[in-house]
Amino acid sequence: MAPAREGKSDAWMSAQTCAAAPSGSGDWNGAIAEYREADRLFPDDHVTLFNLGLALQKTGNHAGAIEPLARAVALAPDEPDFLLALGQSYLAAGHPEDGRRTLEQYLTLAPASHDAALVRALLERAGP
Repeated sequence: MAPAREGKSDAWMSAQTCAAAPSGSGDWNGAIAEYREADRLFPDDHVTLFNLGLALQKTGNHAGAIEPLARAVALAPDEPDFLLALGQSYLAAGHPEDGRRTLEQYLTLAPASHDAALVRALLERAGP
């Protein structure tokens, strides 16, 4: 899960803590419910949206993960982890063109990152 950022309110930190607790025990459905509530309280918070998308991925709901991950990317387009997660969900949900485009954006942003080899492998498997 993405780390909390400096400058957030106590209420935001509390919402993130409540949402992260179920995920720590593997209760992804509980985490999803908590992250949805955090999104309701703090709309357009890219950390909440990213974590919601990751929790949805953990349950195999890649189609459902696309919307919060795409919102997170729109809010924080320079976060390579957000692009990687979104690209993976696009591919897993059967949207190879969107997946390729998103993963190519990742490589443009972070060509030497620790996940760059994984991204290249995903692109290769996705085909032209």
